[in-house]
Amino acid sequence: MRRNLSLLSLVFVVVFLFWFEQNFASKHLGKFFTVEKDTPFSDLLDGKITASETIRITGIVSMQGKASKIWLDLKDPVGNEIRVEMADSELKLPEIVGKKAWIEGNRDSSFKVIKFIGNSIEFE
Repeated sequence: MRRNLSLLSLVFVVVFLFWFEQNFASKHLGKFFTVEKDTPFSDLLDGKITASETIRITGIVSMQGKASKIWLDLKDPVGNEIRVEMADSELKLPEIVGKKAWIEGNRDSSFKVIKFIGNSIEFE
């Protein structure tokens, strides 16, 4: 009887941890964040941010690469959208379209369009 109760308790804990991780825990991939404050998309789009500045942006993932999943489009509350490409091509992101994401990295100034190179990402 005690053995069954212990086994049942263990199963409950495992199921609860899996459920909590799937529903409430944020996911973080890449390096640890070093920037505490988010930068508005407008500062990035207006050219106020240089490629040498490490910044963090936050938004909703509106699109994601189908095959590689290392790029995504991030949209802010007013509708501005920025293409983000993760610097680490080995970083495999799960499907996160529609989820909120925080990304830290640098502006890529080698393109005419604004592109952001992410070093780390956290998402809900």
